[in-house]
Amino acid sequence: MSDTEKRFMSIPVRIEITNYCNRRCDYCFFNDRLTSYKDEMTLEEFNYILDLCDREDRKFVFLQGGEPTSHSDFAAFIDILKKRGFRYGLFTNGIFKSDLIDRLKVDKEDEILINYNHPGTYLNIKEWELVNRNLEKLASRNISFNLGYNLYQDNPDYGYFIDAIKKYKINHVRWDIARPSEKFTNRFFQFNDYFKLIPVMVNFIKAYMKEGCYFNYDCPLPMCVLLRKEFNFINHNTDVTKLTSCGALLNIGPGLNLATCPASVVFKDIKLSDFSGLSTAEAFLRQEVDKVRWGVWLSDNCDECIYRVMRECQGGCIGHKRVKCNNIVDRKALELFFSENKSISSVCDETLEMLVAPAEKVTRCINRYNNDLKKGPPDQYSYYSLGRSYELLEDYDNAIKVYEEVLKQDSSCLIANDRLNLVYQLKVVKQNPRNLGAWMRLENALEKMTGDKKKRDSLVRQYKARYAPNSQ
Repeated sequence: MSDTEKRFMSIPVRIEITNYCNRRCDYCFFNDRLTSYKDEMTLEEFNYILDLCDREDRKFVFLQGGEPTSHSDFAAFIDILKKRGFRYGLFTNGIFKSDLIDRLKVDKEDEILINYNHPGTYLNIKEWELVNRNLEKLASRNISFNLGYNLYQDNPDYGYFIDAIKKYKINHVRWDIARPSEKFTNRFFQFNDYFKLIPVMVNFIKAYMKEGCYFNYDCPLPMCVLLRKEFNFINHNTDVTKLTSCGALLNIGPGLNLATCPASVVFKDIKLSDFSGLSTAEAFLRQEVDKVRWGVWLSDNCDECIYRVMRECQGGCIGHKRVKCNNIVDRKALELFFSENKSISSVCDETLEMLVAPAEKVTRCINRYNNDLKKGPPDQYSYYSLGRSYELLEDYDNAIKVYEEVLKQDSSCLIANDRLNLVYQLKVVKQNPRNLGAWMRLENALEKMTGDKKKRDSLVRQYKARYAPNSQ
């Protein structure tokens, strides 16, 4: 089994057990898929999905919708999961009868995420009270849960959300900027709005981090937003590239219909039963999504961007890209996929591998950033990106100079500081591959940046293959 296949089998499956929801949030990117009637997954379909999960040893699934707790047999779904030894995540708006909490059978490895909206958005005071009553009951039963927040206003009032974080001692929040729905009928921000929203995002992130929550967000933001000086307060997980592309793709709905994120590519009449397994189905979805992810750009600046060249940043939400390329993937694409008989490994983007970019493309990026810096004023994003470009050419001396320039402008830029430390170690191991101390420092630098031992080990193996092949 390849590393790619192993990685796919660690990705949770998202099961949309119903397309019905008891709310209609203005910002929701699922709005165009919602039904007014209870379009529900059957228990037979659910067991079929779990059979495939068992075959690939995927023992964690997400239950979502619509509103999953509105499903007529919701409690039975939980019973099935527990009897079959599955862990689960539940995405809910919290509007359900409180006695359902007694049926959740939550273990330590299960996850509950409650989308917690502003009190003024509920239909009536009873809905707001019900949501809070359910939070109280979960807390009183010592059932761990997290909260979700959606940014869809220019000047949002999120004080109630921060109050809830304090009250329930939440250490992880899921938040996102409103993204386009399938038919663009919801309330969402355009790509250019990202830059205007930087102060709003920064203030919100600071507010929840102050209460002990980790820095994170749900959907990808472009690197040209994240690498602005306003975000220099972020003090951990400085490998922000893992936050700039979509992750899980496989969503399975009633009738075993396959889809991806509602803001992503639209699939028509593609079913899980068309495939031999989950990994093959996900490979097909990924192939079609990647045509848009890496083939359509929202800004002219993406053309000579080092993060595009290295596929470290998809340039924002695929939903925005559908404005330029809104093709529907149908069974013709499925027939072509099977006729080409590609392996899963050949289709999937291997995120743990370092892509090797042609030197001429990297040089174009270097010229672009140098020209941007000449136009002034000094720009942290351009400097940092210039350093990354030199680094990819293994011109570590110039990379060091550029990262030092970033820190000279603002010593609080931890991302540049961590990258500088990494490049120092790369320079040493390149010059002297037998320097064991430098290899150990390189490992430490990579783990600090990524917060991921598996990714660290994979990158170290690749650096050793490059600079110390005889040590393998």
